[in-house]
Amino acid sequence: MNIAKKLEPRISLWSMTKYFLMVFVPLATLIVGVTVVTRSYEIRRETAVFESKESNNLDLLESVIIDDYAEIISDLMYLSEVNALKGT
Repeated sequence: MNIAKKLEPRISLWSMTKYFLMVFVPLATLIVGVTVVTRSYEIRRETAVFESKESNNLDLLESVIIDDYAEIISDLMYLSEVNALKGT
């Protein structure tokens, strides 16, 4: 029975831990690295899309405001002509 115990390979806790860390740490680093790079790319892309949409919204609002001012100016011109005609 003593011979059988001597022939069994003994795996210590420290050697198992070292093996686990040698496998786990590089894989975890690779997975985290790929995730960070992918997420960074997605954030840049989403930011570009958001900025483009906001720029388009601002252009649209600018044209609406310009149209509103044009209507206001035409109304004021009409009212000034009416007041000028009443005065004569």
